[in-house]
Amino acid sequence: MEKTSRRRVLVLDDDRAIVESVRDFLCLEGYDVQAETSPDAALARLDRGDIPDIALIDLLLNQVDGIELIAEVRKRAVLPVVIMTGHGTIESAVRAMKNGAADFLLKPFEPDILPMLIDKTLRSDDLERENARLRAEIDDRFQAGQLLGQDPKIVRLRQMIGEVGPSMAPVLLTGETGTGKEVVARAIHGASPRAEMPFVAVNCGAIPEELFETEFFGHEKGAFTGAAQARQGKIEAAARGTLFLDEVGTMPIRLQAKLLRVLQEHEYERIGSQVPRRADFRLISATNVDLDEGIRTKQFRQDLFFRLNVVPISLPPLRERPGDIPLLADHFLRKYASQTGRPVRTFGPQALREMAAYSWPGNVRELASVVERAVLLSRGELLSAMPISPQTPDVTVPFVTALREFRATFERAYLEGLFSSTQGNVSRAATISGLSRRHLQRMKIKLGLEMQTFARLPSEPE
Repeated sequence: MEKTSRRRVLVLDDDRAIVESVRDFLCLEGYDVQAETSPDAALARLDRGDIPDIALIDLLLNQVDGIELIAEVRKRAVLPVVIMTGHGTIESAVRAMKNGAADFLLKPFEPDILPMLIDKTLRSDDLERENARLRAEIDDRFQAGQLLGQDPKIVRLRQMIGEVGPSMAPVLLTGETGTGKEVVARAIHGASPRAEMPFVAVNCGAIPEELFETEFFGHEKGAFTGAAQARQGKIEAAARGTLFLDEVGTMPIRLQAKLLRVLQEHEYERIGSQVPRRADFRLISATNVDLDEGIRTKQFRQDLFFRLNVVPISLPPLRERPGDIPLLADHFLRKYASQTGRPVRTFGPQALREMAAYSWPGNVRELASVVERAVLLSRGELLSAMPISPQTPDVTVPFVTALREFRATFERAYLEGLFSSTQGNVSRAATISGLSRRHLQRMKIKLGLEMQTFARLPSEPE
């Protein structure tokens, strides 16, 4: 039938009569049906990359819990699952839906209802995917995909954006490179009364120290050699809007004092002028380094830190929310497939396993880059493997920023591998790396590594 477009259906039930009856009926209705009576055989199909559009699975198969089977299916493919149940109660079917099933079907049932149920479920799934694609297009300038996820950490992050958006309180975002700090800053701005006003992003790590003041405060004509005309600064550009200071920890100590004065007095002067101008902006700052360490080493002002850190928000690294990786990857797959016109539409089980096993030191930004590369290299509808390799520098940012981010990514990946190989034994790690214990301890603190995750040996001295 034209309306099904030969949609592929996996039917899994240990009752062969039911499987054959459903298969024969759906084939007559124009579906391409894969029929199995064994969970192992069905999972083997998925492992081979034979991915259907939808699966109909019995809730109890040879004493195998259908809910556990849903989890196994979702590890291998992104597709809707409809539970068929003649066992237990509706409550068990509802429990299955809470654990990922798209719908349920009570036995016995008339075959006539199957096309309607399958069509409804597939339409709903297609609509959900299309909505995600449209949201990605509409919100592309906010890179909204980075805020997708069902992990409690990312759910709480979205809640906090809604909570702090309407206020004027300064926000300090902390998190590793690639976790989406500017994305969150733009989302906070979008949730504020200033949403229609400018959002001005400043990468503090990309501005030479001698240009900081004119970049921030602007200058008058003739203020210095080469100042042929007056120029507004970032503070003026952000008037009645939001000023986002990325990599704020790299700001020169001299300028920190001047920024503190602006925050305290709500006014500033252009370079070459003594006329005060009103500073009216909402400040959001971000850092991927430990500002407490900067305070201890006198590289960052404590009084400025207190001004910036009114509302602290920590962004989780991708490795701490692994359950979101398939959802994010699917989002990026559809985004880049749409942009490039590639026919690829889903991930194979090997690709899903590779993404689950990788630590993603570059976080969501690296995941997006890997998926984009995979889409560009794809030849069919299925991505069977991922071109995961050590992260390459981001060439869309200034050299100094890319170098700093690449070094931070390398340091984290190296130390995680080092501590894993030594089971967290710092002395052995020092011997292997040629670094002192003290240096390793400092780096461990800087990167926020929790040593218990490396199964430290009981004999390891403190």
